[in-house]
Amino acid sequence: MVTSARCSDDKSGLEAGWGPDRPTVGSTEYSAYPGFNADRDSGSYGDERNFLLAKDASNQEQGNWHDSIEVVPGNAYWLRLLVHNSARDLPQNVAEDTFVGIDIPTCSGRAIKVFAHITASNAYPSTVYDSVVARSANPIKITAVSQSVRFLTLAHPDGTPGFGEANQMFASGVALGSPDLESGLFSGGFENSMYVVAQFRVDAI
Repeated sequence: MVTSARCSDDKSGLEAGWGPDRPTVGSTEYSAYPGFNADRDSGSYGDERNFLLAKDASNQEQGNWHDSIEVVPGNAYWLRLLVHNSARDLPQNVAEDTFVGIDIPTCSGRAIKVFAHITASNAYPSTVYDSVVARSANPIKITAVSQSVRFLTLAHPDGTPGFGEANQMFASGVALGSPDLESGLFSGGFENSMYVVAQFRVDAI
């Protein structure tokens, strides 16, 4: 899906970014078909194309999410992934075979890029992706924290634990739906949007 470099020995050698280019809608508009994170200026979020962000896990304040972060070996960091079908909540706009994954690379360096992707068989585009970059003055590696996946919805604003296959989020990805979490059928509208949050740990090498 994404072929750009994942790790660099140069701390400033990588840049975060989203893709692909796609039609967008305004804060009071809807897509005419299933499609993810197409709002260019959501009043509550901003540009949804920038849907993957990170922050230090010790930071309990709201906000402070970034797509480029300085990391410290031994610390853990949250990833937050927005999933929003930008169409109206109508039967014909349900995104089918929806799949979400987080790709934490196994390489090492002073800059490491983490990707997330959302796919659906009837969405346009069929796959969207975004990335964050972890930066350190010294070489590092990062690993997913097992059992850290949570889903934040209107019904569960503080998060509901991941279901049985949630750890596959870091491998092949998982089928994800809303309002039925494991269905792969993702309804449109803000009321059916969610955040997926998960942690990674940084270690010196």
